[in-house]
Amino acid sequence: MWASEDSFTVDRRSFGRGTTIVDGNASARIRQAAESLGLTLTGVRAVPQVTRHELDLPRLALVHSWLNTQNEGWVRYAFDALGIRYDYFSVQQLKNRSCSSATT
Repeated sequence: MWASEDSFTVDRRSFGRGTTIVDGNASARIRQAAESLGLTLTGVRAVPQVTRHELDLPRLALVHSWLNTQNEGWVRYAFDALGIRYDYFSVQQLKNRSCSSATT
């Protein structure tokens, strides 16, 4: 996936700067994911020739403080059940900036 750095036009339709561009090799899977999120897709014959940059996956971290472990536990359970990768560390590690990745 890429983000366009400029606006562009394809088949007389305009797209703004920051438009997400996805290669259509997995079109059925992409369409299903987009529809489940309420996003609109527009198919084009070829990848638009516009300046763009590759998008990175977001990184998540969960910091525990031992003050409210039940809520933190439910968040960890949901992340684990959904297969969402995250880093897990304590407030002490954050304070010392020695956060080691305990990614699931």
